[in-house]
Amino acid sequence: MLRLLWWLNTALALTLFVAGFTAHFRFGFGRLPGPPEIESAPILANVIAGNPFAPDTDLYPLVLAGAFVQAVAFAVLGLFLFRRKSGDAMGVIVSWLLISIGLGFNPTIVYLPLLSPAWHLPVTLFQAGLFVSAFLFLCLFPDGRFFPAWSRHAALAWLGYALLWPFFPQLNPHRATTVWPALAFATVITLGIIFQVVRYRRLSGPDERRGAKWVVAGFTVANSALVGITMLSASPTITVPIAVLILLSLAPVLIPVTIAIAIQRRNLWDVGSLVRKTLVYGLLTSVLAGIYYAGVVALQNLLAATTGRREPIAIILTTLLIAALFQPVRDRLQRAVNRLMFGERDDPYAV
Repeated sequence: MLRLLWWLNTALALTLFVAGFTAHFRFGFGRLPGPPEIESAPILANVIAGNPFAPDTDLYPLVLAGAFVQAVAFAVLGLFLFRRKSGDAMGVIVSWLLISIGLGFNPTIVYLPLLSPAWHLPVTLFQAGLFVSAFLFLCLFPDGRFFPAWSRHAALAWLGYALLWPFFPQLNPHRATTVWPALAFATVITLGIIFQVVRYRRLSGPDERRGAKWVVAGFTVANSALVGITMLSASPTITVPIAVLILLSLAPVLIPVTIAIAIQRRNLWDVGSLVRKTLVYGLLTSVLAGIYYAGVVALQNLLAATTGRREPIAIILTTLLIAALFQPVRDRLQRAVNRLMFGERDDPYAV
């Protein structure tokens, strides 16, 4: 049954991903529509699309490109895990979560029901599966058993809440125009983190603890960023440096990254090479996209202050900077990931 649900979820995710790109192609890959085309756009959807960061800069195509690379990276890792471990319930759940996060936090899917209302129901069902699987993962990782025992009741309650989303879209964190659904999800994830800490202290052995540390760290940082970005986006009078907003918006990427590290640290399923490549190129995309994003905005604001208008030269200069940084950043990330995975063994000469 779990494998069947995995197949249905993966097929739905890929279908929505393609449909989202098709809808964006019809509309145009520039900035998203504003009122009256989309009235009262959802808070988290605007964050994912980058709208609060640079409202006067056409950076949405860059957001789509970065989201596409990250989606491919984590979807490939999820598919590979399913191929290796489809007979293990925990392996299927981890694969489900990686694919769902990789595709589900993508603006092409998030904005699809707003661009094409006919997709409301399938998108909502997919998003319900995404948010439920995140909490279920925290209840079950790493051995596939609920601990503490009453966590299964919490998971059922969260599932029941998510099943209301097709009928009440405002309950869905990705569709809500208020902060409360996002904060409700943050509360549930906090509860899941507590479950992981309790398991760590009472049940886990040395191998499980090595993986649990990373899972707890990734979810804690991402969850804290979710709360922060939700409150800041709901308070337009508060001015926050763009670099801070970019870092907060990239925080959800830490969840699949730390899950991948936990898999490697516990030496699960013999996927070390693929995990390392996913970490390196997933992080590389995030870092370079953030630099490009901040660079374009900073240069355009600087040129606007001196010349009185926004100059396309800002995009050209930032693109050249990214081209120059690509190889050095990739090499540094590769060394950092290798040290993370193997410790001193990665550099026998230094040892």
